[in-house]
Amino acid sequence: MSWVNAIGVPVLIIIGKIEDVPFDYKHKGCILYNRGEAGCDKELRAKLFNNIQVVLAKTTSEDPFR
Repeated sequence: MSWVNAIGVPVLIIIGKIEDVPFDYKHKGCILYNRGEAGCDKELRAKLFNNIQVVLAKTTSEDPFR
C-alpha cells in the first residue's frame, strides 16, 4: 500500500478492527465495520459513499488518476 500513497492515489481502508491497521495508516481515515451487526451493509455503503464523495471533491481535472 505504501507505493499507492507515494504516487498520491487515494486509499480507503475497510477494516473490522482498528487494531488490524498498521500504525502508520490509522490516520488515513479507516472505515470500520462489524459484519455481525444487523444493517452493517447499509452502514458500510453509506460510509463508502461519503468517503468517495470527499475524495472526489479533493481531486482536480489535472489529476492523472481521475
